Amino acid sequence: TREAQYARATSMMGSLSEIAATAGVIVAGIFVHWRFSWVYRIQILLALVGLLCVASLRTPAGRSTTGKDAAPRQTVITIVLAAGHVLRTQPALRNLMVLDASLSAVATAYYYYFQNVMTTHHWSSPMISGLMLTGSLLAVVGMQLLPWIQRRIGRFALLLGMTLLMVVALLGAGVHIVPVMVALYLVGQTVDAVIYPLFNT
Repeated sequence: TREAQYARATSMMGSLSEIAATAGVIVAGIFVHWRFSWVYRIQILLALVGLLCVASLRTPAGRSTTGKDAAPRQTVITIVLAAGHVLRTQPALRNLMVLDASLSAVATAYYYYFQNVMTTHHWSSPMISGLMLTGSLLAVVGMQLLPWIQRRIGRFALLLGMTLLMVVALLGAGVHIVPVMVALYLVGQTVDAVIYPLFNT
């Protein structure tokens, strides 16, 4: 079905983004000890490539924009007003957006908290890179398995499970046992990565 195709497409997009981000972290980790300035040069170069890609995009051909069937011209104000109307009239969508933001906030907070944990325990760069690579691999696997999991258990059960996992990760932040914190970090990164394709479907 079209919905299944969209789920696979968003999972693939998320996986590619995760792979690219991980590759960037590894490359930056290599250059930061060798030629620190090259980290920023590469970032500038990739940003320019991204701008060129965006500039080359073209709006697909659709219905005629002239005549009485033409859509009204959209401005920032009309978009904001329309978004506010949708959020007021569709509580389910509003609740999903709040849940999405909450899960992302917990995952991001734990990510930076764990950065401090690794620094406190004087982890070496290879150990940190290896853990981040493991987290990214789990995130890619999670995104690729997402359409299959959705078909098996349904979206509601999946959302409930992800929420419970993030609650456990949040409560576990006070547990100062390194293996437990590593496991919670990996869980948090995987859930955070799966959020994107899940909420897009």
